Amino acid sequence: MTNPIPNIHVTNEIIRIRKENPLIRDIVCLIGCFEDTETLNTPVLCKRLTEAEAIFGSDTQYDGNAALKQIFHKDISGCIIVNCTTTTGSGDNITANRSLTVNKIETALNLVRLIDFDQVYCAVEYTDAIVESVDAFCNSRMESKHPCGYTAVGARTSAATYTTTAGKIGDQITAFLTQPLEVNGTMLSLVESGAYLTNLIATLSVGSSLTSKTLTEVTGVGVDYTFDEGDLGETLVGLGFFVVRLIDALNNTYECVNSATPNGLDLYMNRVRDYIVNDFALREALGEMNTVSVDLITLFCGDLYTKFVRDLKLVKDIIYAIEKEDSKTIDVLLEDLVFADITTQINVKINIRRE
Repeated sequence: MTNPIPNIHVTNEIIRIRKENPLIRDIVCLIGCFEDTETLNTPVLCKRLTEAEAIFGSDTQYDGNAALKQIFHKDISGCIIVNCTTTTGSGDNITANRSLTVNKIETALNLVRLIDFDQVYCAVEYTDAIVESVDAFCNSRMESKHPCGYTAVGARTSAATYTTTAGKIGDQITAFLTQPLEVNGTMLSLVESGAYLTNLIATLSVGSSLTSKTLTEVTGVGVDYTFDEGDLGETLVGLGFFVVRLIDALNNTYECVNSATPNGLDLYMNRVRDYIVNDFALREALGEMNTVSVDLITLFCGDLYTKFVRDLKLVKDIIYAIEKEDSKTIDVLLEDLVFADITTQINVKINIRRE
């Protein structure tokens, strides 16, 4: 007899997206207000734009939907989406509020605090209050060993106000863009440009810098900066904002001037740091007997050293120590991550001689 006994089996499972390439960290969390007015304040995982638009709509007059198209500009492993649209009324008399406020963002971030992703992007121009809120969230993720970076966009009125904003940005920033970008001949809004940049960074190898790199799809910028001493362009680069400039007018070629962030580290360093911290959380050793845990952690750390230094070559060295704090606590101290620096200056010297 082969007929099964009817049974209901319930499992509690965390969905993890399989990543084929260990150098690609491309899971994005998108927070915004969308055309859809039904799927609200619920994290939804989508792996394709068509799948996302079937749920959240495709009307790009709304910043969330416009950003969504750019988040999927090139294929990524997945996007976790939270719709912050709020509604009043019912039936045919529903009124939707699609302004993305600090309170809405904080509610959405709380919903995704236990979900794994690599970058978060809010489809709005960041005020200083939003910068502080998102930065605090990313800091809390770092403390819990689930780090993520964030891309931000925003324009200010003066060098002084940009300086104020830069002072509120912590170590988890990936890039802060201040210019709308034209991509493949289409001018994007600043919010769309930030989503495009988020996708560009997500699809890069985690160990890749954008300093002085040509942005092959960028065909224009909405705001041009100059870079002589005291000019706003020079100030923004010095503060760690992501600045794009024309380098070849004949071929209409644009580059990122310097992808160093306000903490002075290149975006690749911040991304690699997050990758290493996430793996060095060593969750596999929790729940083991203390003596076993020390042995396991020593083994895991050796494997991770090999992975990041010798195999992936993301850092030149990792200096760490393992200490037993008490009968229940083992400390893994990441004392030093040694990065290769970024070349930002090349001096060409020429000697002309007459005979």
